[in-house]
Amino acid sequence: MTELRLVAEQSERDIALRHATERLGGCLREMLANLLRIQRGAGKPEELGNTVVECAQAFDAYLDLTGGRPGRDVVDAALNIWRSESGADEFDRARDQSVRGAMQIIASRLLGQLTQERHGQHEFHRGLERMEAVRARNRAAIRYAPVADGPENLDALF
Repeated sequence: MTELRLVAEQSERDIALRHATERLGGCLREMLANLLRIQRGAGKPEELGNTVVECAQAFDAYLDLTGGRPGRDVVDAALNIWRSESGADEFDRARDQSVRGAMQIIASRLLGQLTQERHGQHEFHRGLERMEAVRARNRAAIRYAPVADGPENLDALF
């Protein structure tokens, strides 16, 4: 009888790196979410110190494992809130543009960066304009959609 052996495709270091990256990402997400909630009057400011310590420890663990700080790709992946472009429709992309603009406004106000705040305002309003354009097209499509005889076909419009 032939003996079967399970061979891991990932080394122990690869597995440890994945765990360190996941731990770091979790800490960063938790801290950012709490900071945003605190900013809007909710959140748990009393937990912020512990979260900062956990993030520092996660950064140190990553550094010990890799010999370097996590790159932009690691941090971007951890904090990515955007949908896949393939899964988003035009309205979703416009709303995301407004959200990106709002985040730019917040960050710029915190740092007193008026020029960057104006860029954020432009992006925010451009996203709103795009959302309204999508809504207008949808209203027009419903208003002028051909309706077959009979009320049973009205359900397809709503």
